Amino acid sequence: MIENRRILVLGASGRVGRPLALHLAAKNTVFGVSRFSDPNDEQALQASGVRTIRKDLADPGPGLLDGIPQDVDYLVNQAVLWKAEPPVTWQQIFELNAIAGPRILQHCRASLSACVYGSTGGNYNSHPLPRSEADEPISDGRIYHTSKIAGEFCADLASRLFHVPTAILRYYFPCGRDSGSLRGLGIRLLKGESKKISKGDTFGHHFTWMGDILRMTERALEIAAVPAVFVNVAGREFIIERIAVEKMAAALGVPARFTESTESRTPFLADLAKMRALLGEPEGTFDQMVAEASEGLRANPPESLKGE
Repeated sequence: MIENRRILVLGASGRVGRPLALHLAAKNTVFGVSRFSDPNDEQALQASGVRTIRKDLADPGPGLLDGIPQDVDYLVNQAVLWKAEPPVTWQQIFELNAIAGPRILQHCRASLSACVYGSTGGNYNSHPLPRSEADEPISDGRIYHTSKIAGEFCADLASRLFHVPTAILRYYFPCGRDSGSLRGLGIRLLKGESKKISKGDTFGHHFTWMGDILRMTERALEIAAVPAVFVNVAGREFIIERIAVEKMAAALGVPARFTESTESRTPFLADLAKMRALLGEPEGTFDQMVAEASEGLRANPPESLKGE
């Protein structure tokens, strides 16, 4: 457990960044950087003691470092842009996902003890055997995955250039009470939408409990190294798509709507040996993730569902 440290969290309003900033703020001084397009996110963080900094990390201009503290012990980069759709350009996606973090690391390097870069298990290709950290990352051509592979190696280069121990964590499908993959699936089901699933129940995911992600990300700051250490972070259960839809629908009390595609997809498996050795055993179960996500949707539905 890290205590009494100064921690800079990039992407503090995001899927992982927000719960992580709240978690770390319980025992540390946390600076949370985000655009905060939703003022409620900023207010919630401030109410928990996070010192918020409004910043567009996709802006490559000289103002990037304005207001960013230099005297921090740890840097945790969870900032992410997903799609190049107007007004977001592909250049902005690369700026935020790959370049902004190393620029800020350089800014803080004199005081930094360690850095974590939050990446994605999507950087591997689908394969019938579990993918390990030594396997080749392969982009599927989408800008997000291409930029995250670039971001991993920019983070590794910054670690070597500035001698800052770094851990690069490849998260698999984070699931929390108020954010993550199962919440997104639940919203679709509540809207009456159908989920396309792979032909023959061949495709699934390692869903990862947010509690494990928070604990392992904190632990990663203690095992970070130069050059950077790469670690998969995933739940211990592999869940087929159809089962995920059925269990989430049952928890919400709505029909399980899905259509089978004509495509039979290869499983998306993670090798967890390195994670277990360095970060510990995952504790969350899939049923626990379903219960938390459905509870979160009932207590805090998105605006698109209110009044329906």
